[in-house]
Amino acid sequence: MPGQIYQAHYEPAGELSPKSVFDISSIEDSVYSRLVALSEAGTGLMVWSGRKGLYSSRREDGGSWQAPVTISAAPSVFSAYASSFGLGVDSSGNGLLTWANDNGDKVYASSYVSGVGWAAPVLLGNRGLSRSGLPLAMNSGGKAVLLWEHWDTQPPGQWTLYASLFLPGQGWQPAQVLFTSTVYTSPAVAINEAGTIVAAWLEDVFPVQTLYATRMPAGQGWQPRVIISANNGPREPARGRQLKWQRSRYLAHRAR
Repeated sequence: MPGQIYQAHYEPAGELSPKSVFDISSIEDSVYSRLVALSEAGTGLMVWSGRKGLYSSRREDGGSWQAPVTISAAPSVFSAYASSFGLGVDSSGNGLLTWANDNGDKVYASSYVSGVGWAAPVLLGNRGLSRSGLPLAMNSGGKAVLLWEHWDTQPPGQWTLYASLFLPGQGWQPAQVLFTSTVYTSPAVAINEAGTIVAAWLEDVFPVQTLYATRMPAGQGWQPRVIISANNGPREPARGRQLKWQRSRYLAHRAR
């Protein structure tokens, strides 16, 4: 059965409008993951996944959501065509969308040009067996960065954290390695209006939990990573004893 999307909005100094159904009958597909992004001017993009494709609608400031369009479509044996969305809209009304494919092992992106539409999807990378989040950050100038991880189970087993940079007028740049580890690193990323990027991630290898960060100043490359905190350092012996005690209890429970 085709899914439904409901819409409502706030007017300045007003209240929430009545809920209404947004007509997506033309795509004849289900509705799974959904995401909306707005520029400061109020221009918006909405994306969602069905079983057979990835779809979008645009809203101009003060207007209504336009008829849905298809960004990408192909036969799929999975319930959702895409997941783990990242979406941004810049001050010119241009947009950027990132997602994982139906199997979750590949990362794709598509850019939206105001007045033109969505560009053909591009492949950014292969995640291997990783199914972790895909944090995206974009500023009003259209510069963006996406973090994604590749998980390889071959001994010794390794997670590789990548950063993919998008530059307006130039597109996606080659992905760069930020870190490798034996564990998932819970990455996060932010960008300011000047174009400086900060990425952070956590490496939790018992008994030490280490928080790392790195910066990419505007017009420069990634700087060497730094340790923000390591919560089992020599200055915190009590924390180390607590973790060891919790670990011993866990192992004793598993041995029963």
